[in-house]
Parts: sequence; C-alpha cells; structure tokens
Amino acid sequence: MNLQMLEIPSRHMHTQSNQILRLVSLEIIISELIKLCFIISLRKNFFEYIFMKRFSIKI
Repeated sequence: MNLQMLEIPSRHMHTQSNQILRLVSLEIIISELIKLCFIISLRKNFFEYIFMKRFSIKI
C-alpha cells in the first residue's frame, strides 16, 4: 500500500515533466517561427527599400 501511494505521485510527476517539456519545445518552435517571420519581413522591406531607391519610386 505504501509502495502504491509512492508510485502514483511519481507517475504524476513524470507526466507533468513531459507536459513541461512539450510546452518548452512548443515555445522554442513558436519563437523560431516568429524570428523567421521577422527576418523575412525585414528582408522584404530591405529589398523594397533598395528597389524604391534604385528606381526612385515615391509611394
């Protein structure tokens, strides 16, 4: 009985740590996606700026 009582919380802790790991990996993925989008948008703006400068287009 004592063993069972010890086993249940440890299993609970295990699933909790798995959830935390999943959350952390999800956060990492999301932050990478945000960085990627930011870089892409920066590049796009940069190219638009160069394009406008080269052809002196006023928008």
